[in-house]
Amino acid sequence: MFALLLFYLFFIPMMHYLLLFLPPSTSLSLPVFFSLEVLSWEICLMLLFIHLYSHLADLSTMQLPN
Repeated sequence: MFALLLFYLFFIPMMHYLLLFLPPSTSLSLPVFFSLEVLSWEICLMLLFIHLYSHLADLSTMQLPN
């Protein structure tokens, strides 16, 4: 899970900057790439919220010692 988060935090912006420096004939069109980048951030945030919610669920079922 953490590796996937790092992938979306670093690889997607790095590819964004690399595609900006490529000639237009070899790179993706920018609107298509921006929509892919937004989609990847949405997936990343969704996975992060699922991960945090699973931690909250673990905390709610945890028994306190007497």
